[in-house]
Amino acid sequence: MKKKCIQVAAGIIFDDQKNVLIAERLPSQYKSGLWEFPGGKFEHEEYAFQTLQRELMEEIGIHVKSAQYWLKVAHEYEERIVVLEAWVVKNFTGTPRGAEGQKIRWIKPEELNQYEFPEGNKIMLDRFHEIVL
Repeated sequence: MKKKCIQVAAGIIFDDQKNVLIAERLPSQYKSGLWEFPGGKFEHEEYAFQTLQRELMEEIGIHVKSAQYWLKVAHEYEERIVVLEAWVVKNFTGTPRGAEGQKIRWIKPEELNQYEFPEGNKIMLDRFHEIVL
């Protein structure tokens, strides 16, 4: 059986103190209870930056003014393949909130290892030190 491929745009969002925003996946979501960088699935004929803007407005109520593409990773789970495009977001308006009922937290980058993320985020977490603020 051919696995479904899901394309996702994720925002690595920083505040003025260089804290990073993470969100807990909802019970209704795949890999629920784990933490993630906010974002979501591409819609038909959408570019990655458009997906990033739309998803971050829907999920956490911010408008992304600009973002820098960081990296693309693919991970094969038992049921699906997830292709994740990560963007560094420092320029946005609005105050992040869990617009869909999810918990969100601002944490120091060195605290990331205290949270459990989906396996597909491992490469991003291992390479997090590459992000230049």
